[in-house]
Amino acid sequence: TSIIFITHDLGAVYQFCDDVIVMKDGSVVESGTVESIFKSPQHTYTKRLIDAIPDIHQTRPPRTLNNDILLKFDRVSVDYTSPNGSLYRAVNDINLAIRKGETLGIVGESGSGKSTLAKTVVGLKEVSEGFIWYNELPLSLFKDDELKSLRQEIQMIFQDPFASINPRFKVIDVIKRPLIIHGKVKDNDDIIKTVVSLLEKVGLDQSFLYRYPHELSGGQRQRVSIARALAVEPKVIVCDEAVSALDVSIQKDIIELLKQLQLDFGITYLFITHDMGVINEICDRVAVMKNGEIVELNNTEDIIKHPQSDYAKQLISEVAVIAK
Repeated sequence: TSIIFITHDLGAVYQFCDDVIVMKDGSVVESGTVESIFKSPQHTYTKRLIDAIPDIHQTRPPRTLNNDILLKFDRVSVDYTSPNGSLYRAVNDINLAIRKGETLGIVGESGSGKSTLAKTVVGLKEVSEGFIWYNELPLSLFKDDELKSLRQEIQMIFQDPFASINPRFKVIDVIKRPLIIHGKVKDNDDIIKTVVSLLEKVGLDQSFLYRYPHELSGGQRQRVSIARALAVEPKVIVCDEAVSALDVSIQKDIIELLKQLQLDFGITYLFITHDMGVINEICDRVAVMKNGEIVELNNTEDIIKHPQSDYAKQLISEVAVIAK
């Protein structure tokens, strides 16, 4: 049986394919055996893709962070009701503390509970047991105007930038909505000035103001999503698989952008992913989740170099080591 394997995941190509065709802007730019393409790429675009592949063996030393806790999960559990009325526990007894300015990664396979946990932070899913604390106050106490203020401080970037942006909205409409809702702008001139400034912060210029989502690349759409999250000056941004839909070169650019924004604005990230390579690129610490529970929590460097749990070892072993 022959298989045509369409993907932006170069690790999967390296592991499973015999031959590879590299496409850009609708055209084939290079083709050959996997070995020849990965060891001796000829086209500039192919070289850029391969150079952008995360190297899990090049770990970052831990950053020095203060010990001020911004977000805390205290014995948090989350249940879903199945069609037959029975309860399914998706998240069980989670205890986590996230420091100001930290990037905490949560990694695990599909169904591990990581995205469900992320949704509890932004109010998209209710906690069944336990508490989530923000600035030493339980989120459950925030009501009405206080809740509106809280939503300014905790924002989310979703996995699919096309699905999370209204296709009928121009870029300016996407970004101005939170500005208007939270009273950040006074008039139309102020809106345009603020949106242009936000676009510049994410590496886009004012020529994008009146474009529709379908006129943007995946990376550009995700930059618009990041600008929308930045609009209300959040303290925390939840990134739910925010780079998994992008090819590795664009993924690397977005990760570098997120890191720079953290340096510029002191943002705290809760970074959800299934990819240990991505975790290694951006996270200070990582919680490894399986079946709704945390099976390991440590500095990223320590987990990658010295994993203790069998599941963490498995995740690390599954990261493709590509001989470039």
